[in-house]
Amino acid sequence: KQWYQRRVRGGNNQAVLEALDEFTEGLQVLRKAIIQKDSQSLLGIFSRAQSARQHFSSLLESRKQRVKPLPDTAMARSVFSGSVLVEGEDTKKKKKKKKKK
Repeated sequence: KQWYQRRVRGGNNQAVLEALDEFTEGLQVLRKAIIQKDSQSLLGIFSRAQSARQHFSSLLESRKQRVKPLPDTAMARSVFSGSVLVEGEDTKKKKKKKKKK
């Protein structure tokens, strides 16, 4: 939630709203084509979607071929120690007890 609040406060909200508007318009076009049983429009929509999936799949595949994974030894060079607190029911109960004292 904090990450989201920082991004919206950071001035990114206008771009997010514009992207949502564009996405919503596309969904409305798809919805209308389904309701009207417009097979030509549906074919065009799904053909473009298939082309986009194929394009992005090929981009990801070419990136996989260019990026080489780190060897296992690279990960073993540093040792980290410490603890991680994951807030759950137990930690919430402990916080409530501390507040009551």
